[in-house]
Amino acid sequence: MEEWGPSLRIDCSWRTYWGFERALSEKVGRENDDDEEGRPLVTFFGSNDFHHVALPLIRRFQQEFNLVLFDNHPDWFKYYPGIHCGCWFSHALGLPTVNESQAFHFGGASGEFEDWWGFHPWKQIDNGKLAVFPTAHEWEGLNWNSSKQSQLKRNWRRTLTEEAVRKLLTPYRPQLRARPLYITFDKDCLVKKDNMQNWNSGLLSREEAMLIVKVLIEFSEGKLLAMDVTGDFSPVELHGVYRHYL
Repeated sequence: MEEWGPSLRIDCSWRTYWGFERALSEKVGRENDDDEEGRPLVTFFGSNDFHHVALPLIRRFQQEFNLVLFDNHPDWFKYYPGIHCGCWFSHALGLPTVNESQAFHFGGASGEFEDWWGFHPWKQIDNGKLAVFPTAHEWEGLNWNSSKQSQLKRNWRRTLTEEAVRKLLTPYRPQLRARPLYITFDKDCLVKKDNMQNWNSGLLSREEAMLIVKVLIEFSEGKLLAMDVTGDFSPVELHGVYRHYL
């Protein structure tokens, strides 16, 4: 699938996206991954600006599941004319396999959470279907002052403890127990010393992030459906003038 990289990196048209999704099914040799239950699928696919490749992986499951995103950025901006590494999560939240389940966003520390043009998913946040856990400070402005969010640690100097993680996630234990778990992990949520990658770094240590993953899987009673991981450094190869501009 490497030949698709320059056409997918950062963003792509829906036509390119659907072509990639068909090619993925042909490569794997099946239309969906539901039959792989009991054997978690783990996929690594390079730089952060390929995070929208998570969407076709998520769409390969037809059963309902809880969706967990670790990312320094929101990745939920709406109304982009195509599919972009900064908007794909909004499409995932609307999938029939996800929209009645519980979704989580962990590790946010970038300023885009407070951008007015972001078209944030307030409906899912306000009805509790999307739980937002910024790393070291709560977001302000827009609708954030009246919307629920749960800060992971008091400030970036503090270390996140297992006791704190359990306390934060205990209210979601019934939802986590009810459905299997899909985790999509962007390493840009990690501090710089724990990851070399193409984008700016977050404020979670590797140990803190893995502690959250551990408790999520425990509260899901071990039902990990799949996990994808992005955020490794990769040389930049692009196709198209617009993509070079981005």
